[in-house]
Amino acid sequence: MAAAHRHHHAENVRRRLRRRLAFPARQRLPPVVEDFVPAVAGCIADARRPAVVQGARDRSRQPEREVLSLCVWSGLDYQHDVPPSNVSARVSA
Repeated sequence: MAAAHRHHHAENVRRRLRRRLAFPARQRLPPVVEDFVPAVAGCIADARRPAVVQGARDRSRQPEREVLSLCVWSGLDYQHDVPPSNVSARVSA
């Protein structure tokens, strides 16, 4: 009887080890959460931007203010959306 008992015990130990090793593979992986730090940093930068732009605008001459208004408050890209003639005409005035 002792031999049969040792055999069952060894079988149980092997089964328990096999189940412990297989357990992680049966678990669902947690969902991947995208990194939100760049978005938060962008929001913080966006919140500070109007004050910085307003300060630059207050220190600028009127023609430069017009160009700044075109680019910042109108949402235009200085390099792509604003014709150089508009910029030079306003700044040289």
